[in-house]
Amino acid sequence: MHLVARAGRGPRSIQEMPDMEFPPELLLRPSPKKAVVILALGGAFFAGGVLMLLMGDAWGWLGIVMGVGGELAGAMRLLPNSFYLRITADGFTMCSMFRQHTYRWADVEWFRVVAISGAKMVGFDYSTEYRKSKNLRALNRELAGVEGGIPDQFSMSPQELAALLNEAKARATSQQPPPS
Repeated sequence: MHLVARAGRGPRSIQEMPDMEFPPELLLRPSPKKAVVILALGGAFFAGGVLMLLMGDAWGWLGIVMGVGGELAGAMRLLPNSFYLRITADGFTMCSMFRQHTYRWADVEWFRVVAISGAKMVGFDYSTEYRKSKNLRALNRELAGVEGGIPDQFSMSPQELAALLNEAKARATSQQPPPS
């Protein structure tokens, strides 16, 4: 069985699948709506930059560069397999701009919602046994209060995504998740 939950479809929680065993794979993809918004904003910056240049303002180049960057970022989000979160019985894989990072459930502690510069996202700390990237983890903890994070990009609230990940880890490891 291959269970795929795409933006706005599929179960919001593993608990919504009571008659099933832990699914071999739960694949979450970002909403294409965010990509369209990013494309629109990139286009607006680009157009604004062109207008500024036509009026003789050299700062228009900044708008053009930012617009092109926005267009590239928005288009990248629409490409297949460029962004996703795969949850399995062994752990989870985050993919952003085709770069994958896979973590075993034993590598991470529980998931929680954190606010970074006012934006909410799912954060986590690595287990004491996890030895990779110690300096970066310490910097992240100092700046954000968590060692790692998952961007909120899967058509769920950060609370729903944290709960889903905690449920998946609990089912896979037979541990009790922390209280919400």
